[in-house]
Amino acid sequence: MVLSNKPLLDGELVRLRSYTKADHNVLNPAYSTVEILRLASGRPAYPNPDSPASWEWIEGMRKNKRAFPFAIETLADQTLIGDIDLKFVDFGMRHAELGVGIADPANRGKGYGTDAIKVILGYGFRELNLNRIQLMVNSYNEPAVHVYQKLGFTLEATLRENIYHDLKYYDVYIMGMLEPEWRSRYWDVE
Repeated sequence: MVLSNKPLLDGELVRLRSYTKADHNVLNPAYSTVEILRLASGRPAYPNPDSPASWEWIEGMRKNKRAFPFAIETLADQTLIGDIDLKFVDFGMRHAELGVGIADPANRGKGYGTDAIKVILGYGFRELNLNRIQLMVNSYNEPAVHVYQKLGFTLEATLRENIYHDLKYYDVYIMGMLEPEWRSRYWDVE
């Protein structure tokens, strides 16, 4: 039996590599801006770039084999541009939750996030033997919703009026992809 020659952690634009504390120290201040906090979270935006809590959370999840965090770097010049992870991994039920962030707004809309998601989907289905990968996205994060739909994620549920910003409640979408859906869309074994 011959393993596939498809790269496991390289896409067309990006490479996923181990996420280190040095990466965290570079990205965490960018992820602590009000803009990013509002896009990625349902909690009140409270910037705290010096908090070690998120690194401790990542390390705890990684040690328990419940999270697989990766740094995203460009193939062209190996620049660190963001991170992506599969978290809350349940090997018994074969599912996980996807999280992704591109730190600098100047790097968004260039296909890096889309490519990184394709790569981590392949990792989750090919290497971790997952059957389902899901994500949660705020309804007002329309560019992200568009990317997820374009990649083949299905809108499975709406948590109505689940988060609050600027005197208004917003929905949160739960979107998912199953391994057979990924396989039919992305796996072209010759």
